[in-house]
Amino acid sequence: MANTSGYDFDVFISYAHVDNEPIEPAKVGWVTVFIQNLSRYLAKQLGRREAFSNWYDQQNLQGNHPIKDIPELAKRSTLFLAVLSPGYAASEFCKQELAAFVDNHREALDGRLFVIEHMPLGDERETPESFRDVRKYRFYKFDENQIPRTFALPQPLPDEREYFQKIDDVAREIATKLKSLNTPQASKPAVFLADVPDDMDSRRDEILRYLNQTGIDVLPASAYRLLREDFERSLNTDFKKSAVFVQLLGALTGKRPPDVPDGFPWLQLETARHRNLPILQWRSPDLDLSKIEWPAQRKLLELDTVRAMPFEDFKRNVVEAFKLAIKPPAPVQASEQARAVPSSIFIDADTVDKTSADTIRDFLSDRFGWSMPLSLYEQGATPEELQQDMEDNLINSEGLFIVYGAVRPVWVTSQLQLYRKLAPRRKANPRLFAVVEIPPEPKAPIPIGLPGLMRIKLDRVPEVINSVLAT
Repeated sequence: MANTSGYDFDVFISYAHVDNEPIEPAKVGWVTVFIQNLSRYLAKQLGRREAFSNWYDQQNLQGNHPIKDIPELAKRSTLFLAVLSPGYAASEFCKQELAAFVDNHREALDGRLFVIEHMPLGDERETPESFRDVRKYRFYKFDENQIPRTFALPQPLPDEREYFQKIDDVAREIATKLKSLNTPQASKPAVFLADVPDDMDSRRDEILRYLNQTGIDVLPASAYRLLREDFERSLNTDFKKSAVFVQLLGALTGKRPPDVPDGFPWLQLETARHRNLPILQWRSPDLDLSKIEWPAQRKLLELDTVRAMPFEDFKRNVVEAFKLAIKPPAPVQASEQARAVPSSIFIDADTVDKTSADTIRDFLSDRFGWSMPLSLYEQGATPEELQQDMEDNLINSEGLFIVYGAVRPVWVTSQLQLYRKLAPRRKANPRLFAVVEIPPEPKAPIPIGLPGLMRIKLDRVPEVINSVLAT
């Protein structure tokens, strides 16, 4: 029996028998092995094997269910998992199972359909309509000749890491859905991980896995319908529960229907901007932008907010930004100084620490004005322009953060000495004056001290800003 009230099974597994024929040297079929592995991973997620039940058609082995009864079993299941392939698309029995499940869950279908792509269909029009807007777990990849190769054929190898990672992803999502149906969870802030074109699928899976392992919830829980009106409605619903917006960008734009001419990446970004969410975007530093043919995609990749950096560093940046965004503000002291809002906070950083400076900027955006050194954004600026920009920022900014990360102490000292030299030209002392320490640790001492100068860790930035500068 299912652990979800009102159902006989937690997961109904639908597949074409042609995809479960054993291929030598394997003794059992691909689907059977997949289900065995999925069950083991799902038991780990839920704590015990008895915490869930599934059903799949084994009549070719046991003859224990007439075919006419199977759609009724689909109706009596909480979730529906399909192994999609050309064989599945051609099977009338599979279509009957899917139709029975969808008809019985039409009023609460979101997140109940799971699609395992065993092999590509060749023609997208062959995809059952109920699956077209559902996130799919791809269990194949294209080789150097662009021929699709299904993972774990004829049987999984112990070191077939990508296959087992995908199963772990599916089990995690199924467990999350079952838990939410059995015990509705109180809403808590999440990371919104934007939908991506095919070339970013593996990267999206990687960061989703990383965030889940750190205990951070990720939205959306399932793929959106691709009609613009439905897509925007789902975006706005999930953005209300999101603390930051994360977008992975590559060479492809993905689908561009007539009502979304620039593509869904732009639509997601513009909606996030409208909602004033902190934005973190990534692209590979190896991506050659001059080879991007679609102008709108090239413009997206060239935005100042896009970080071209190692992916491992970006993943850590996302966690840092999320923690900053959800950190509760410190109590504000009532004073004339605290009630005045600064026109600008200068985030002084060297190139090697730009990503950490961006994290601080993301927190400041739409809360306070900010500026950064021209050297971080203007590759062709002259030394005179860079010097003038630095002096203007140090003289006119009402707050000053100096980022102390991978740079040597001598760089931080030189920035403080420059500020000290320019201080007489300021109208007033900065209301916020701090060196922000970020990894790597430990930090060497800075051989200079100035009035009002604080040394703080990156995670204290929101607290300091709110206590000193907020209204």
